[in-house]
Amino acid sequence: MFRKTNLSKLNNGIMRRSELVKQPSLEYYRQSLDRNLAAVASAATVDRMAPRPFSPFYEESNLNLPRQRDETNAWSRHYYNTDPLIGNAIDLHSTYPLSQFGVKCEYKEIKQFFDKMLDELNFSSLIYDIAREYMIIGEVFPYCQLDQNTGRWSEVIIQNPDYIEVRKHTLTTPVISLRPDAELQRIITSTNPDDIALRQQLDPEIISYCMAGKSIPLDNQLIGHIARKTSPYDVRGTSILTRVFKDLMYRDILREAQFTIAQNHVTPLRIATVGNQGDTYRPGSEDLMQVRDMLEQATYDTNFTIVAHQGFDVKYVGATGQILPLDGEFDRIEDRILTGLFISKAFTHGEGPTYSNASVALEVLQQRYVSFRNVIERWLERKVFAPICRIQDFAHYRNGVKELIIPKVDWQKISLKNNREYQSALDGLARENKVSMHSLYTALDLDYNQEIDYIKEEVEDQKEIAYKLQTPYLGKENINVATPEDEELPDMTGGPEGGAPGGGGGGMDLGGGGGGDMGGGGDMGGDLGGDLGGGLDLGGGGGEAAPAAGGAAPAPAGGAPAI
Repeated sequence: MFRKTNLSKLNNGIMRRSELVKQPSLEYYRQSLDRNLAAVASAATVDRMAPRPFSPFYEESNLNLPRQRDETNAWSRHYYNTDPLIGNAIDLHSTYPLSQFGVKCEYKEIKQFFDKMLDELNFSSLIYDIAREYMIIGEVFPYCQLDQNTGRWSEVIIQNPDYIEVRKHTLTTPVISLRPDAELQRIITSTNPDDIALRQQLDPEIISYCMAGKSIPLDNQLIGHIARKTSPYDVRGTSILTRVFKDLMYRDILREAQFTIAQNHVTPLRIATVGNQGDTYRPGSEDLMQVRDMLEQATYDTNFTIVAHQGFDVKYVGATGQILPLDGEFDRIEDRILTGLFISKAFTHGEGPTYSNASVALEVLQQRYVSFRNVIERWLERKVFAPICRIQDFAHYRNGVKELIIPKVDWQKISLKNNREYQSALDGLARENKVSMHSLYTALDLDYNQEIDYIKEEVEDQKEIAYKLQTPYLGKENINVATPEDEELPDMTGGPEGGAPGGGGGGMDLGGGGGGDMGGGGDMGGDLGGDLGGGLDLGGGGGEAAPAAGGAAPAPAGGAPAI
């Protein structure tokens, strides 16, 4: 009875619950949905993300660029030393503009003085080191050491820009100092005999700065700063390689990916499978260890043989078909690098556009080389020539004002273009007077006025030599060269008897007046005499006196200082 009553109650409860579930009202669902939406709206929050602004400084590739100057210099040196394209481009830009140069000055003694000094400094090699540092780092600091005894530069040292500090404002002159490096600090504090010998060669003032942990100030008269500035107000220079850093990074990343894939070709992955997919054979851990040991033995035994059932298999997984097709991408990167360095494949690969297509680019490159020459020339004249001229007092007076005699740099002409046919055609037209000589000289990359001055100097030198040797002048008679008004050159055409011009005719009487007659005419109006210091009288006392025996030659017009 009890059991039956309980069952009836249970059945009634189940029926009522099932009816409620099976027959829900539409209002019930609507109210339930409203309650859920209200709960979500009260608990949820909406976050609105601001759009990411663009800035080239926060791109991932730019964030990987070096920020510190010494790190930038390390990148530049690395790519110059390891990359053939960068190395060849830098060598071309640093050597071709400075192919040949010399010193020119209106006074031969001063020219010879500087020629000798530059030769002792091995300047023909030093100038290329300066240009290479300028192209790689973007700036160079040549430091000239003065020999107090001779008044000449004894050595030119290129300082490491990583340890140079430059402080400058647009309203002040620069203050350049040298931060002691680790090697210099070690030499000053070391007790090693070799380091002590090196320390004794240092200036005591330098040692005191290093001991105090301060930078060493450098004299602006001795230190130079040749900088490639991106803006006139920049304090330091910028390397030409910084413009291709991102392309070099991108190329290195692609090459590293290819390198990893190539390694998988050499050492492919070996996978050994033991057992069947079914339940016929499932090896245990001991079986797998035995197979591994067996494969290791097979690696070093060329005659190793494995005999196994069909449940054993070995496969090699390599990089076949996995190498990325990056030939076009590498070509595009190379073109960008060549463009950034302003160089073509004709220089690096011996291939590229024809002359007609590349003539404009060569003309622009030549103008850039001339501009770079002017930078080096300005440093030479201001920092190398001018201080020595002040010390040696190489000066003359013009209109009562003392002026320094500073020699100039004589560069060899730059010629990147092979336009011989064009030059030959202009030469033919110039001979027929259909083209001016100015046009012909311009096509030959020569300065017309400068060449005329050179010709005048050659004519004057030849006439002077002929005058001293008393021989007829057979020089460039067809060239119209104006003789300076303040200088009268003797007539070297000879007298009526063919002898040298003299006081009474074409003869020359040597000795005490009774010497032999060399031309049949009158004598030269004077005796050589026994005293050579008296000079040689030409034309009866009207000629120019010769220098005394053993004495120096007379100074040229303008008053060149004796050396």
